[in-house]
Amino acid sequence: MAYPVPSDEYERLDVLAALDLLVGAAPDLWNRITRIAQRRFAVPFAAVTLMARDEQHIRSACGFAPGRTPRDQSFCSWTILHDAVFVVPDATRHGDLCGNPFVVGEPGIRFYAGAPLVLATGVRLGALCVIDTRPRAFSPADAAVLRHLARIAADEIWLSSLEGGFAFDPDGNAAPAPLSMRLTPTQIRGGRGMLGWSVEALASAAGVSPATVKRAETADRHSGVGDPYVHVMRHAMEDAGLEFTFTLGAAPGVRPRVAASTPSA
Repeated sequence: MAYPVPSDEYERLDVLAALDLLVGAAPDLWNRITRIAQRRFAVPFAAVTLMARDEQHIRSACGFAPGRTPRDQSFCSWTILHDAVFVVPDATRHGDLCGNPFVVGEPGIRFYAGAPLVLATGVRLGALCVIDTRPRAFSPADAAVLRHLARIAADEIWLSSLEGGFAFDPDGNAAPAPLSMRLTPTQIRGGRGMLGWSVEALASAAGVSPATVKRAETADRHSGVGDPYVHVMRHAMEDAGLEFTFTLGAAPGVRPRVAASTPSA
């Protein structure tokens, strides 16, 4: 199955990578929110999901176990296209979703409603969704409640980022990224481009292979390029005069700090 892609997909994935939300235990608040949503709407399933490049990460769930599913099987791929609540009263009558394996097979999804997890800058990282195995209606009042719960779940991302040491400027100005933050592929490519370095030049400056640089520039944190290799690339570019930045809810960036030097390749 094909799935839709938001217009800001590259920025969205960069923000998701910078916030490092796909590993470790989910926030306790998300578990509480899914329990509340399941009870409030009297559904068998509720979940908080995050949409990675090719997979849906189910970070908190009631009625089934958290885990991953292919993104092309995810209803939430449609939810992150808009700020509004996405409602499917009967999936068997939905042109794009009627052939979904979770509709034609187990658990036999019929009803779905999802509210996007929207950060302050408008980036949608995932969804809070409720699911039923029978068709049903969803009123504007229901949608308002689900949207409010999703807003609380999104606020937890902001709180967790502060707890993790990220600098936050309420005016949205970029702050230096904490040393613990893993650079995104876009930041690595952007930094190398600002310095005018080839792949080989960055590899030489960082003491890694050109193949490692290429992998780090094209894949996410699950690509097999370990954090230590990414950190030495960061240090090499910072030593050459760059500063990597982070603004909550926007794509991480890079900017000159002092006049850049060119390493010997």
